[in-house]
Amino acid sequence: IPAPLMAGAIVSGAYFGDKMSPLSDTTNVAPAVSGTTVYEHIHSMMFTTVPSLAISVVAFYFLGLGAGGRVDPASIQSLKASLEASFNLGPLTLLPALTILALSVRKTPALPSLAAGVLISALSAFATQGAPIQALARAATNGFTGQTGHQVLDTLLTRGGMMSMLPTVLLILAATALGGVLKETGTVRRLVDELLLKVKSRGGLVLATIPSCYLTLVASGNQMLAIILPGQAFKDAFAARDLHPKVLSRTLEDAGTLGAPLIPWSTAALFIHGMLKVPSTSYWKYALLNWITPLMAVAFALTGKFLFRSKPTRRNSQ
Repeated sequence: IPAPLMAGAIVSGAYFGDKMSPLSDTTNVAPAVSGTTVYEHIHSMMFTTVPSLAISVVAFYFLGLGAGGRVDPASIQSLKASLEASFNLGPLTLLPALTILALSVRKTPALPSLAAGVLISALSAFATQGAPIQALARAATNGFTGQTGHQVLDTLLTRGGMMSMLPTVLLILAATALGGVLKETGTVRRLVDELLLKVKSRGGLVLATIPSCYLTLVASGNQMLAIILPGQAFKDAFAARDLHPKVLSRTLEDAGTLGAPLIPWSTAALFIHGMLKVPSTSYWKYALLNWITPLMAVAFALTGKFLFRSKPTRRNSQ
């Protein structure tokens, strides 16, 4: 399978999970900026993101058929054997993931959920793998080094740690500084004001928000700023037109979050390039979810569907 196609599929799946997870940073920032709750926000995103995922899955199926090649069962068995020989696998190893899932279902806030996940993961590693506390601390700081003897598996496992995120953190700091300049100079605000002068409908307001997110991404390279700055600028306009804040938060994510890996100089694209060794200029056309979802948002804006009002009506989708 060509690397760009595989990278596009990975990016699509990862960003679907990122958007729909109540633990995600953007999934918490977008509703906070817009003035709604995390779970109202997730509910609203389902209308654009879930259909886009379905379309993407079908498209990837046919793209995969056309890519040729075949799976080698022996290589899969070798991978499984190396995992079983190197680690104690069993129901307890699923406990951290199940803990996070249970806390999400209970609508527990993100930080306590993440803290619980880290604690349960450490206890699970200690109990099931016999990992000493010193090894857990080293892995948390410098990452884990796979020593299974299986080259592919070791490549997959050797990563992580807080230190590995320092280059990305530095990029985020630089992008945030640039975003501060854009905010203080009023660049984004003036752009939004010009767009609002041309907005004649509620759907038009959504259509104006989408390019604002993309322009902020292009200027700053930071998906957080592509959510925060347009969100602050459009919040009052959405309220004035009786649009529920979850429509704004959804639109911010449809464009601001999903557009980030498509901008070559964004922190998201650089991180993906570092992880997958595939540049965004190669995988962008295969990141189907990331450009089908905003197209879905545009379609709903043009038809007036799922543009929820702040005040209850008989047909809240109108």
